[in-house]
Amino acid sequence: MKNKEALSINKPRVSVILPVHGVEKYVEKCINSIQKQSLREIEIIPVNDASPDRSQKIIDRLAAADHRIKPLRLQENVGQGFARNEGLKVAKGDYIWFIDSDDWLVDPNFLAEIVAAAEENGADMTRAKKAGEAIFDDSDNLVKVKSDRTEEYFQEYVAKTDFKSNLNILHSRHFCLWLYRRIFIERNDIFFTTAQWEERAFLLKALLRAKIITLTTSTCFMYRIRKNSTARRGKNALDVERYLQNFEEVCTLLKVEGADERGSILREHLRFQLSHFIHWLFFGFWYQQLTKCVDSPREYMERVASSLDSLDFLGADFTESPLPVNRKLLLSGAYGLIVSALRARKFDFVDIAVNRCAISQGQLYYEFLTEPKSNSERDFQKFLNQYARNDKVKRQSPQESSDFQPRPRVIIHIGATKTGSTTIQHMLDKNRPALLRGGVWVPEVGLFWQPTRPHKQAGHSKFTKAAVQNDPNLREHIRNGLALMQGRIHTVILSSEAYFLQESACQLVDYLSEYEIKVLVYLRRQDEWANSQYCEFVAGGAIGRLNLSIGDWISQPNTRRRLNYLATLKSWAEKVGRENIQVRIYSDNSLYGGDIISDFAKSIDIQGLVDLPRPERKQRNDSRLIGGHIEIIRLYNKLEFRGRDDYFDFIEDVGEMLCNWRSERGLPQPKPWMLTLEQAESLMSDYSVTNMEIARDYLSHEDTSLFEARNVVPKQAPVFVEEITLIERVYQRYASPSRRGRKAKLGPKDKSRTTHSKPKREKMIVKRSRIVNYGLFGWRFWFLTPIVAVFYARLSTPKRLHEFLSEPAEFSSQHWAFRRPRLCALLYPQGNVMGPAGIFGMWIPVGRRLFCGRHGSDMLNSFEIDPIMFVRSMRGRTRRIVGRLMFPLGELR
Repeated sequence: MKNKEALSINKPRVSVILPVHGVEKYVEKCINSIQKQSLREIEIIPVNDASPDRSQKIIDRLAAADHRIKPLRLQENVGQGFARNEGLKVAKGDYIWFIDSDDWLVDPNFLAEIVAAAEENGADMTRAKKAGEAIFDDSDNLVKVKSDRTEEYFQEYVAKTDFKSNLNILHSRHFCLWLYRRIFIERNDIFFTTAQWEERAFLLKALLRAKIITLTTSTCFMYRIRKNSTARRGKNALDVERYLQNFEEVCTLLKVEGADERGSILREHLRFQLSHFIHWLFFGFWYQQLTKCVDSPREYMERVASSLDSLDFLGADFTESPLPVNRKLLLSGAYGLIVSALRARKFDFVDIAVNRCAISQGQLYYEFLTEPKSNSERDFQKFLNQYARNDKVKRQSPQESSDFQPRPRVIIHIGATKTGSTTIQHMLDKNRPALLRGGVWVPEVGLFWQPTRPHKQAGHSKFTKAAVQNDPNLREHIRNGLALMQGRIHTVILSSEAYFLQESACQLVDYLSEYEIKVLVYLRRQDEWANSQYCEFVAGGAIGRLNLSIGDWISQPNTRRRLNYLATLKSWAEKVGRENIQVRIYSDNSLYGGDIISDFAKSIDIQGLVDLPRPERKQRNDSRLIGGHIEIIRLYNKLEFRGRDDYFDFIEDVGEMLCNWRSERGLPQPKPWMLTLEQAESLMSDYSVTNMEIARDYLSHEDTSLFEARNVVPKQAPVFVEEITLIERVYQRYASPSRRGRKAKLGPKDKSRTTHSKPKREKMIVKRSRIVNYGLFGWRFWFLTPIVAVFYARLSTPKRLHEFLSEPAEFSSQHWAFRRPRLCALLYPQGNVMGPAGIFGMWIPVGRRLFCGRHGSDMLNSFEIDPIMFVRSMRGRTRRIVGRLMFPLGELR
């Protein structure tokens, strides 16, 4: 045996390199896991990096029994990066595999599998999956094993790809998950450039040079998380320097490859890499240690800024794609402010963003009133504007008297809703610094927007509450701000559709009585407004969920009040005077230039507004759903969600996914129209008299007509079964614990259920039922699978065979598809469960009458959402048999 092993090390297929320092507790387990590999032609190179413990004695003992172990001993501690370089110098294997000496390989067949994949595809680099992260306590007791979320991006085998075309590879941040062809490493001069915090530059250079990359689903090592590892020990100034060197090396590599050019194919790679680094630089240990233990932190900040300059990386380039990026910080503008402040060399604002501090009014207005002279300064103002809102602006009393003249006028834009108000608010918000320099102030306080969906905002809606409660804070903020800007402001704009929706909003006039107030309102045909507002309340993610039909909603007193535009105008006129209210009609022919922004600018006499950058499409609150989608989501609004933000996320995801699904298939997406012709005509008739009074008294129309004829109602498109399934799938992501894993029953809420389940019940994981296509009457599961199992049993372990028999379609997709895709597709194809061309859909009308005719809307809704799931789940045996005959495809799993 020893002779055979000795012969094998002369021609190793793989050189396994592991640096060793202070790991006497773990190194033997690591080496043993390598020795147990079924691939025998390997060499194991432990590099003793001047380890102070008994690690070398353990290595020597193991090497004496296995000639494949080739110890390497360094006289001085150089750090794991340079220790690996020493291992590379002596390695003779066709391939290189790195492993940390406290981790261990979990599958004895791993090296054989990954080498076979590399050989088959001629790959320079071949990736494996991390088995998991084993967390140990201070006494080295295993606490738990958790999965690495990164591995979700590597669920499928990819035979041949490359770094430039496969953005998923960006999520693979560990260099030790890759098998490297040794000659590829040598020819491209790839080595570690820092002692520690070394892996990103090494991996990036390899990925950039690799011509063929293979991604496997083979499982490699278990990652040990322990207290005294390099990543978790106490950090010092040397760590700060080494981490920054790694960042600079990555930036240099990207620069050399031309990623600094905005048209480069690697530009998205650059955005990902730098965003990932920026997060860890400023929200990891680096910035904390920089401010604590480095004598001249400004020099280090300058080095980061210079690297960003060299790659033309702006705050707007920061992306949320890397998993560690905090979405809340991203939406608040914190990341963008860090990047833009670095490039503008305003390092004090970096500290503000990192520590989430408030900015004083005086400091904010000084920055906004300064004309930017470069792209970096404009970028800085953009993200300072995004960051400095509401509680992130600290009210500051001016040193001089605040009794200034002349006082500015205050424009109160009261909506109405669904008349482009969100577009106007985003326009004002986006251009706050430029408007301020022009003497127009859009206050940065009193604003409301949804935390997870900042494109859904309601402008200065919080001013209403302040006015009703006579809270002086917002009023004092405006007063102090005007004094600080020393008479440069001639117009203050407050905009919110909440001023239209809330009866008490007119008290805002009393709240700001020291100023000259003008009110601007846009009105829309009542039928068009009701249709659009209803769709927004149902499927736009409005604050209050709506599950009423449109007829029931229209009949509500609050809705009727809002439809009576004259009553709203009179309540404001009593406060400000009719002569100070300007009414505009929201229609293409009535708007100046056919554009809401142009009309708004002309109406308040601020023409410079039209020349400023416009909001993005998403910020214009355009409808993305068709009428059928609205009706289905209305039913889901009756169900329970984990929380309010989860409901908003559900609406956002459903809207985006449905829109994309229809776009990809070239399907029509007409704007939803929910009213019947009779409902629309009734609405216009009900308010014809009040509309005539508005036309006469506020617009001086001689013919007393307020609105033009209604636009042509768009023809509605049908909803497909796949779309219904998609909505249900998204709902399961955000359902409350009591609902998750259960099929949605879209009827009246079950009064016997409460949202406050016992803790033990909430922690239970319920496997969600699903439908899997195993052919007519499930023949592939009941007849084909046992036959396949006879052959597979000879090749597999009992555990694997059990997994196959339990769920053969899922098992074959995960374990066979990448090696035998044709065989997998032949054995377990997943076609349409409604049959070829949806032929079994012809039974749906019959099923409505047969299964749901006498059971009300609850059962009918469940059937229409997923007829196959419905018939497979029915209680009566006879009914299930009839359902099986009508819909013979699809098994309940």
